[in-house]
Amino acid sequence: MHLEYTLENEHSVAFHAFTHSDMQTLIGTAEGYLGANHELVTVIKVSEEFMSMGYGYQLFSGVFQYIAARDIINSVIGSWSKHAEFSYCENGQSTNLNVFQRFKDKGLTDVEAAFCTPTGKWVKRLGFNNVAFHIINDHEITVEFTKN
Repeated sequence: MHLEYTLENEHSVAFHAFTHSDMQTLIGTAEGYLGANHELVTVIKVSEEFMSMGYGYQLFSGVFQYIAARDIINSVIGSWSKHAEFSYCENGQSTNLNVFQRFKDKGLTDVEAAFCTPTGKWVKRLGFNNVAFHIINDHEITVEFTKN
């Protein structure tokens, strides 16, 4: 995977990921920034043909490692929604919201369902084992993952 950085500074990073350095086949894009309370906010988009192949975690991890090398990350924010920007996704909503709702329909608790989402799985691998819900409704969920 070849990364082409489009933004780099102490608290923010953005890049495009390509299959090779020829930059013709886009795997996805990633961006992230660290908020005033050291909360990491990321946007990870994986091209449809590369979904479910581990690239999402690689992109997320790249953002996380870039920021963590420069400052402390106290929490990771997940913002999952149904908006026009997700019109290409299943049900017109973010993958995380879709997965969350699917596991809720199977009877899992909010916390269990949050850790079944791609973001939930990624942050758990990095030691963020707690989750708090700031917004939760049918069209939008905002969560904050923290360490013990």
